[in-house]
Amino acid sequence: GPSYNGEIKPGSASNTSCYPINPVTGEIPTLSALDIPEGDEVDVQWRLVHDSANLIKPTSYLAHYLGYAWVGGNHSQYVGEDMDVTRDGDGWVIRGNNDGGCQGYRCGEKTAIKVSKFAYNLDPDSFKHGDVTKSHRQLVKTVVGWALNDRDT
Repeated sequence: GPSYNGEIKPGSASNTSCYPINPVTGEIPTLSALDIPEGDEVDVQWRLVHDSANLIKPTSYLAHYLGYAWVGGNHSQYVGEDMDVTRDGDGWVIRGNNDGGCQGYRCGEKTAIKVSKFAYNLDPDSFKHGDVTKSHRQLVKTVVGWALNDRDT
C-alpha cells in the first residue's frame, strides 16, 4: 500500500496483488551460507529463523520487492521489522506482529514467510578425523544412530 510505495488492487486475498509505484531496479541479492553454532536440530533452526540481519530482513525485502504487502509488524514502519517467528509443524512461519492496532487497507492480513525443508552441510575444511583403517572382514550388520563428541578432540 501507500506506506510501501505501492498500490494494492482491491479484491479478495485470492485475486488481488500489490505492485510498486516505482519498481526497484537491479538484481535479487545472493545470500552467502551461514555458520550457525552447533546444537540439536530445533536449536539450529531456531537460531537461523530468528536471525534478523541474515534471514528475516533479506527475505522480507524479497517479498516486498515481489509486491507482497504488510511485510512488517504493527510497531514498526519498516520492512522486516517487528516480526514474529512461530513453529509450524516441521517448519517455521515469519509474520509481522499483528498486536495492537493498525490502519490501512488489509493491514490485519500480514504476509507470512514459511521456512521449511532445512538442509545441513558439513564444512569439509573444518571436519577432521583420524586414520581410516580398512579391514578384510565381511559386513554383518549396519547400525544407524547419532554420535556426539562432547570433547574438543
